[in-house]
Amino acid sequence: MTETEACAQLRPMIEKLAARFARFAPRYSLYEDLVQEGNIGAIIAFRSWRADGGASLQNWASHQVKEHMRLCLERVAFPTHVPKQLRGKASERPRAIELDAIPEPSRAPTQEKEAIDRADADKALSMLSGRNRRIVIDHVVHDRTMRDLAAEEGITATRVNQIVDESFVFLRRKLA
Repeated sequence: MTETEACAQLRPMIEKLAARFARFAPRYSLYEDLVQEGNIGAIIAFRSWRADGGASLQNWASHQVKEHMRLCLERVAFPTHVPKQLRGKASERPRAIELDAIPEPSRAPTQEKEAIDRADADKALSMLSGRNRRIVIDHVVHDRTMRDLAAEEGITATRVNQIVDESFVFLRRKLA
């Protein structure tokens, strides 16, 4: 069996999984991208699959196909926001964009400009409630994980994520 034949045999499974994964990102038309990622996963699985290993090709490939589709969703549908303070630093968390691809400013900012930016940031953050301000500052500036903040505040990590998202939406509206 060749890779082409294997992909043709696995095509119905790949399309079914792509349709299922595409529901997680309804605002994006990812179906075709997910099918392509699934094909890549199928090729990788076919190359590592052994017919005498006890597992069928479909079962063996399903894990690789799902993993490639999950990674595609992370890259495209759920990009990670990289705060300005962290763009020059290496981080443990994966990023949706390459930090090297971010263009550097053509000239260094003056101290006056930095003071104005800090004053604007302080003014914007003062519009948030105490807990929201504390969570946003700890998460963005101090790079604390949502799990750590959730444990400290006595709420779930999902709620911390909602608070951060709601705070950014609120600040964008107020500063627009």
